[in-house]
Amino acid sequence: MGTTAQDIRIINEAGFKWVRFDLSWSNIESKKGIYNFDDYNELNLLLKKYDIKPYYILDYSNNLYENDNSVVTTEGRNAFKNFAKEAAQRYKGQGAVWEIWNEPDSEKFWSPQPSFKDYSRLVNEVAPAIKLIDSSGKVVAPALNGINADSLEWLEETFKNGILKNIDMVSVHPYRKDVPETVINDYTRVRDLIKKYSSKNIQVVSGEWGYITEKTFNRRDGELKQAQYATRMMLINSWMKVPISVWYGLKNDGQDINVPGQNYGLIWPDNEPKIAYQSISVLSQITQEYHVEKKLEYGYPEDYIFQMNNSNHKKMLVFWTTEKEHYITISLSNGNGWLISMLGERKKVDWNQKQVVLRLTSSPSYLLIK
Repeated sequence: MGTTAQDIRIINEAGFKWVRFDLSWSNIESKKGIYNFDDYNELNLLLKKYDIKPYYILDYSNNLYENDNSVVTTEGRNAFKNFAKEAAQRYKGQGAVWEIWNEPDSEKFWSPQPSFKDYSRLVNEVAPAIKLIDSSGKVVAPALNGINADSLEWLEETFKNGILKNIDMVSVHPYRKDVPETVINDYTRVRDLIKKYSSKNIQVVSGEWGYITEKTFNRRDGELKQAQYATRMMLINSWMKVPISVWYGLKNDGQDINVPGQNYGLIWPDNEPKIAYQSISVLSQITQEYHVEKKLEYGYPEDYIFQMNNSNHKKMLVFWTTEKEHYITISLSNGNGWLISMLGERKKVDWNQKQVVLRLTSSPSYLLIK
């Protein structure tokens, strides 16, 4: 699998609470009816050691039963269901996420042609079987490839075919070249679709999303932009009540900075952390006891100022802008606290006359109020 104990430790130290990885059907069942989980048991033990929950992707096809990378036959569906039941039996009781397939609306992962009918049949047979075995887990689908007109049309067809009756959450992969804040309307569109076909409280999960380290004249500039987007992505997801946010991925998939797809990692191949790793670590540490209470509006749609609260009624502001750097004065009771940068630099501040001046940049900052 390639995931090491050091990788899991690095993930834990950044504050991540979930790890998403494949349970490959063809790897586990290489002979009919015989299941070998040896490649996954050690990883599962490491996750338990570091108190990280598993986000299992049950995928892909198996040439013992199917000719293509899809499941389209009765025999294939029954075999996939048996594989899923074996996995659930082995790893039940961990509060895991069980995701059925990855991006089945893409020809890359469901060939020769994505089929919402065949995929829906698979979900409707497999999901109830998993739930009977692992009542602690959540079944999610369909790991939608992007959020756009075509993918939403495909998603709606799976809803028409009844998958919402059998799953607990809808997973989407909101990749985009644009800024993370543009996802807000996309989440709303997905939720509106869910409400159209179900009265259940089905949450939307950000099951895979990341930004590359862009090639720039100065490597730090590319890393800094990735860090800004990663931090803002997580904060927007929190505000939008997205319960799980999975960053893709931990480590670069290659050595070539000229190949964008190789540069999504939070760390370089030699395990050197990028700036984004540091910014996510700071975010996790500072906000771990807090939740987004509300967005403060001061008439500037490009500004994002969130009030966060914790169980002890302590408050914190987190703020940034998608436009040029500027200052803004907001109303706040007389007080003092700490101003913390995206990368963890701290400065003690105090204010009076019930006003505080904030400097908004592309990098989120935190005002921890005493």
